[in-house]
Amino acid sequence: MKRTFYILVLVLMASSRVWALEFVADAQPRTVIVIPNEPLEVVQAAAEELQYHIQKATGATLPIAKESQKPEAKGYVYLGSTQAAKQAALLKRFKPNAFVIKTAGDTLYIAGDDSAGKVFGLLSANTTRVGTLLGVYEFLETKLGVRWLWPGEVGEVIPHRETIRVEDFMQTGGTRLINSRFRDGRNMNLKAGWTNDANRLKFLNEQSRWLRRHRFAIVEDDTSGHAYTRYWKRFGITHPEYFNQLPDGTRRPEGYSGNISMCVSQPKLWKQIVRQWRQSRQKGSARRSLLCIAENDTSGKCTCPNCMAWDAPDPDLKFPYHQRLERARKAFMEKDPDWVKYLGSLSDRYAKFYLEVQKEARKYDPKIKVLAYAYGNYRKPPIKTKLNDGIIIKNVPGISFSAPAETWTKFQDNWKDWRQTGCIQVLRPNYTLTGHNMPINYAKTFGKHFAFVAREGLYGTDFDSLTGQYAAQGLSLYTIARMNHRPDLPVEAILKEYYDGFGPAADAIKAYWDFWQDLPRELTSTKRNAIRARKKIPHSQWRQTYWRKFVLFTPELFTPERFELGYALLEKARTAAGEDKRVLAKIDFLKKGLRHAELTVQAQKAVDQYQYFKTGDIHSIVAAVKQLDAYRRRIEHHGISNMGLLRASEALFWPFADIEVAEKSAKPLPEVWKFKWDPEDQGLQDGWAAREYDDEVWDSIRTDAPWELQPIGEAWKRAHGQDYDGYAWYRTSFTIEPGESSDRKRKVFLIFGAVDEACVIWVNGQKVLDRPFPYQDNRNSWREPFTVEITPYVVAGENSLAVRVEDRGGQGGIFKPVWLSVMNEGK
Repeated sequence: MKRTFYILVLVLMASSRVWALEFVADAQPRTVIVIPNEPLEVVQAAAEELQYHIQKATGATLPIAKESQKPEAKGYVYLGSTQAAKQAALLKRFKPNAFVIKTAGDTLYIAGDDSAGKVFGLLSANTTRVGTLLGVYEFLETKLGVRWLWPGEVGEVIPHRETIRVEDFMQTGGTRLINSRFRDGRNMNLKAGWTNDANRLKFLNEQSRWLRRHRFAIVEDDTSGHAYTRYWKRFGITHPEYFNQLPDGTRRPEGYSGNISMCVSQPKLWKQIVRQWRQSRQKGSARRSLLCIAENDTSGKCTCPNCMAWDAPDPDLKFPYHQRLERARKAFMEKDPDWVKYLGSLSDRYAKFYLEVQKEARKYDPKIKVLAYAYGNYRKPPIKTKLNDGIIIKNVPGISFSAPAETWTKFQDNWKDWRQTGCIQVLRPNYTLTGHNMPINYAKTFGKHFAFVAREGLYGTDFDSLTGQYAAQGLSLYTIARMNHRPDLPVEAILKEYYDGFGPAADAIKAYWDFWQDLPRELTSTKRNAIRARKKIPHSQWRQTYWRKFVLFTPELFTPERFELGYALLEKARTAAGEDKRVLAKIDFLKKGLRHAELTVQAQKAVDQYQYFKTGDIHSIVAAVKQLDAYRRRIEHHGISNMGLLRASEALFWPFADIEVAEKSAKPLPEVWKFKWDPEDQGLQDGWAAREYDDEVWDSIRTDAPWELQPIGEAWKRAHGQDYDGYAWYRTSFTIEPGESSDRKRKVFLIFGAVDEACVIWVNGQKVLDRPFPYQDNRNSWREPFTVEITPYVVAGENSLAVRVEDRGGQGGIFKPVWLSVMNEGK
């Protein structure tokens, strides 16, 4: 009798339960989404995102209406700064990107800290406040169980339901970090590697939306990187005291102009930095709350007495501290590229610099914050110098996800010690760059590491960079994105979210990713050096950063046996998925990534045989790269990978010029050309491109190296104290056999291995190509091969070829061979 009574009470309670709002009932819309009469872009986006996800969940489309035009309905969802939200006293003063969600009867309010501006697109420097949109995402996540595994529709997990009802509740929230950034700007304009630009734009747009859905947002615009990249050109002659004094006593760059650090103990430098910042502020171009004083992209190198006196003894040095300068000078004079290691840690020097510039800047703005890096030989925390919470340190771990556990532990100790100095820290790693398009899982390693820094005063994140390899590294990318918003979640819970997105195949997908877990840890430095020795990889390639040259190691790590096991695990997942089409589509997405990786490894093997082992021929590479490109062309619209990023790295190591030459049966032009500097840009006016121009008195130069590395460039540097930047001209000639120029079935091409940076090309005095830098927004165009058709411009017999090169930094010139191709039109 008592049991029957309890059941009756439960039934009565359930039948009397009052739902605050019914969005959809039996797949029919019951609610209208209401936005202000003049909505901000962020509110419009919030409405469309809410409408989209509810439609995907139920099949019902909720109408969107402006407040003054809202129709009669059984319920309303008010988004943004509506009059209804104002009357409900919800439009308070929000914290940046904060929001409130509240139900009241048949009404739901979502409002937040919003501002005008773009909502999607490039997010790396986007400071639009998006509180209402973040509130919508919070609602979708917590009330509807939505998850976003990767960009695009296939990566969405939207549980199906016929009815959506919401009880009375109220919730506030926002972003957990002041800034959360996953740099998406590096790869925005890399068009090489994409067949269809529409697919590239689709990929980038979907990626941007995915980042927003994971609450990536910026309050303080801290996008400035290395602060003094233009200082040498501006002040190298007038203020050499701003710059490092090298061990030989000179103040100059070491090699190219960007390879220079600052004399950070120099008061005149502090004043110049603050003066420039104030001038920028007056023009309205400086950041309101931040002054970036980060060192250039190099180690600290100054050996002047004042800078050396600012240092604190480094306990990790293996020799007496007072011998630093002597040992550094000896290594420098012996041209040891790693001579700076004898200086030890320079963190106290740089910490004092940060304090001095802050002191100078606060004369004009007492609240200004100073932004700098922990990087290079000032990565370790200072020993004696204390900082304050007006100094933001972007801490660059300097490790990859393949590093051993003890290396991660050392970084965590450094992070904790930096915190003890009193500064604020932003996590600014590079480890997400590594892996090319290989199947890699470092989610657990990352999760443990990130949970630590989140507990230890993490202020913001700045991940450099998002490579977009979602089908090959998607579990790790999801973990990074999720923990940026929910650092309190255990990594195991996040992994389970991802696996559960595959429904009945969850366990099989877990087994698949477990198989690839931490695989790159096999690539110890000893093994990498052994691979280099066996392949005889030249220094020009080996000096590239680890993440760029990762593709070179893929044949040794990602073997046919491993790919075979990977396919088998995915096949088990397909079997477990049964007839669930949404799950099968997700598994096929991963399989495309696996096949993509396999073909890339095959192409790298062909490169190894031809370029390093000298046992293969160019036609094997042509076949392998053609197969890879054909596959990329077929699958690029699926969004599995950022193809542009891959081709940019591959171009550093794969002989694309040789491939082009082989495909077009080309012949090399002479290696030595005529050459003339043009510092006053007079060549155009004086007709240096003309066919009949007499270049007999010009100097000679090779076209297989930058001009800085040739006698003519060295002579310029001796005479002027620095490398030449500006315009310079190259001239040569080539012969077209009779019949080749007039045959309509023939095509004539020039193939340039690479020109650094911009160039204009004339054949017989007629301009055939103007190739500025960056060409078509591709910042890697200076090092990539290109082809130009010259059929209409050639004549039988001798033809003139003139190239004006413009270089504004680093090395310059035609530095790879040039080829001529005459071929049948059908080839």
